[in-house]
Amino acid sequence: MNISFVSKSRVVFAVVCCFFWTPGVSAVQPTTQQIEQFKRLSPSQQKAMAQQFGIKLPSRVISSTPVGKRNTQENIFPTDFRGDDYAAEQNFKPEPIDERRDALARQRYDDLRPFGYRLFSSEPTTFAPAGAIPAPEKYVIGPGDRFQVFLFGKESADYSVIVGRDGTLVIPDLDRFSVQGMTFESVQELVQARVKERKIGVSATVTLEELRSIQVFVLGDVKQPGSFAVSAFSTVINALFVAGGITENGSLRNIELKRNGRVVAQMDLYSLLLQGDTSGDLRIQQGDVVFVPSVGRQVGVKGEVKRPGIFEIKSDETLLDIINFASGFSGFAYEPEIRIRRTERGIDRISESIGVDQIETLIPSGGDIVEVLPVNKLPTKAVKLNGLFSRPGYRQWSPGITLGDVIPSKREVQLEPLEALVVIEGRDISGNVTVDLARVTDVLTDESKKNRLLGENDVVSIIPIKVGSESELEAEAKAKAKAKAKAKAIAGMQDRNIGEDEPPFDRKQFFADLNNRVQASASLTDVAPTVEVLGPVNAFGIYPLSTRATVSDLILAAGGFESDADVKAVELVLRGESGFTVETIDSSRFDQAGLVTPGSQLIVRQDREKTLLPAVEVSGFVRFPGLYRMPRGSTISELLRRAGGVLPNADLRAAVFTREEIRRREVEQLKQLESELVATTVSESGIAEGGTESIQDAVEVGRSLTQLQETQAVGRLVINLPAIIAGQTNQDVILEDGDVLVLPSIRQSVTILGEVLFPTSHVYQASYNQTQYLEMSGGPSRRADMARAFVIRADGSVTPLSKFGSSFSLGSIASNVAIEPGDTFVIPRDVDDLPALDLWTKISQIIYQSAVTLAAVGSL
Repeated sequence: MNISFVSKSRVVFAVVCCFFWTPGVSAVQPTTQQIEQFKRLSPSQQKAMAQQFGIKLPSRVISSTPVGKRNTQENIFPTDFRGDDYAAEQNFKPEPIDERRDALARQRYDDLRPFGYRLFSSEPTTFAPAGAIPAPEKYVIGPGDRFQVFLFGKESADYSVIVGRDGTLVIPDLDRFSVQGMTFESVQELVQARVKERKIGVSATVTLEELRSIQVFVLGDVKQPGSFAVSAFSTVINALFVAGGITENGSLRNIELKRNGRVVAQMDLYSLLLQGDTSGDLRIQQGDVVFVPSVGRQVGVKGEVKRPGIFEIKSDETLLDIINFASGFSGFAYEPEIRIRRTERGIDRISESIGVDQIETLIPSGGDIVEVLPVNKLPTKAVKLNGLFSRPGYRQWSPGITLGDVIPSKREVQLEPLEALVVIEGRDISGNVTVDLARVTDVLTDESKKNRLLGENDVVSIIPIKVGSESELEAEAKAKAKAKAKAKAIAGMQDRNIGEDEPPFDRKQFFADLNNRVQASASLTDVAPTVEVLGPVNAFGIYPLSTRATVSDLILAAGGFESDADVKAVELVLRGESGFTVETIDSSRFDQAGLVTPGSQLIVRQDREKTLLPAVEVSGFVRFPGLYRMPRGSTISELLRRAGGVLPNADLRAAVFTREEIRRREVEQLKQLESELVATTVSESGIAEGGTESIQDAVEVGRSLTQLQETQAVGRLVINLPAIIAGQTNQDVILEDGDVLVLPSIRQSVTILGEVLFPTSHVYQASYNQTQYLEMSGGPSRRADMARAFVIRADGSVTPLSKFGSSFSLGSIASNVAIEPGDTFVIPRDVDDLPALDLWTKISQIIYQSAVTLAAVGSL
């Protein structure tokens, strides 16, 4: 009879109270049937119900033996074979699994796992397999089976009766029935017939309410060997589950069922695991023994099979059987060759290769590792599309396929056809790498190029003709990837490939790799079929020699001529048996086949009349500022004409013209002055002697040294731009690479720097003289050296400001020095008390000139 949760709760409460009942204390006395129902619950269910009432069950309640639990009789098994209940009572801790042995086993079989043991990886808390299925009609009745007899008709009754030890069944108001050895079907017929005889108008139904339990022994390599009480419907597998399953040392293929001391059946679990066949799972009887012997011979299978693992094999099973155990070959297996690693004579570890025709007859040995290799990742009978194809990858090859078939239109190329180069890499009959080149535009328009046949396994690559052509493509690809990632993010979708930009195509690396393959395929005694291209080409270097061996192919591989190349003076240095010969090739012979030989040099000369400067920059107040390429010999006036002329608000006198060569010289001069300052000061100043003046001198030297180190070399060349624009050719300057011309706006200020009380700038006043400007800045300071004062003009030139006398007054200023907008007065420090007077003067002038120039350039 099934009991509800409420009735179960009442039972556990009554049973628990019974266990704690003492004389004189009122307690609920459960019936025998209630106690039996409670004991048939699993330990976990007993604990859960006890916890619901806040009661801790004693161990004698939990250790009762429900169906599927092991007996704990000390006289049956030694301590090692006792169950979990005994271990709990005795505070017994089983020894841990030997992890080192498990690791060693995985190491021997390349980390493969034994097959089939996962069947027992999750052990159920209780296992009563017959409780959920109807009893078969041929089930033999025995003591302990419980029946439910229901009478209906003129009268109704419900009886729960159990077969006694004498094999009889007693039904109230009917009779005693002897049912020992009868089948369930026979008992049903007997009871129904007796009811019809004794009770008119009454019928009966007979069902099995509860099956008897039987005792079974599970021994051998199982996790918890011992004696178990299980359902009478239990099978061999049920018994194995109750014992915790088979250990990895146990056999899955030779499980013995023993009855009365004899082996009555052997079970192979592989039939169940691989085919779902349960025919070998026999029902066990009272006193049967399920014995699991040690595992037999094992073979590991790895590689391209569907289920790699370690499999137990029988003596007559072949390699084909083992492959079937592994569910057969995967779709990527290389079936013509299978490798086996085995131990030979217990001494050496060897490797054998066998063909697929041997797997039906070869019987592996224990400890073998069978490795099924993968097929070659590179497809056969295909043409590889590489580089900047719109859809790179492999395309099926068939006889007669042409270059025009793989590039039928410009949509197949990620570059504009005029900017794209096709490189076809193949192999000749000797295995040497061959190379052909063509423009994509020629493939689309020239029938001879379009009909060029492709060989099996040819590699067709699309690359940029010029270095740098891929930069626009890369930028476009990144922009598309970012836009796609943003769209995905907005939609809330996840895509791990989004945002992972592919690296841009590396043209230089492409030809380097191609050269390596060409050189590797060449004979060791022959010259590698490569040619060096030098001179004004887009990408000079070493390139593979095409099958046509023409100059035009080499120029195309090198990215074409630069603008200053002299196409009439191309020299070909040919390697011959007797040495090198030099031949001048004009453009009419560029397409001559077989002209170039391996190991040659192609030298392109520079046309001096076409030579362009790499870069000349003009900025500021011109009509078209920017970077210009000018022919050699060009001047500032020509640069200004190309720049559209100067704007009306440009200050021609303040133009700043810098040159890289002068800047480098200034850098060296600054380093030299720094060294001289340190050396001269240490040797002549007497700073180390101490005293107040020495300390002040040291501070002054340190400050000047810091200013000198922070001074930037500008490389300014003083020019007279008004005279240049006026057409005075003697003032014009010939441009050099890297020159920079800056035209600032008109300035209306005069700046006073140096030893004055308030160094600053003042608005230019035409009526003011030098003295008035100095007075506006507070006049010279106590340490000013008016005798060495100078003015830096807007064009960068330097003019002495004062008369060369010893008088230290404003009256010593020269009256014939005109003041103009943009001028800068510099009043240096009096350094008569410091050593190396000339050195200090140079330092002051360089520092202030650099500051004035940088201020003019920075004002744009």
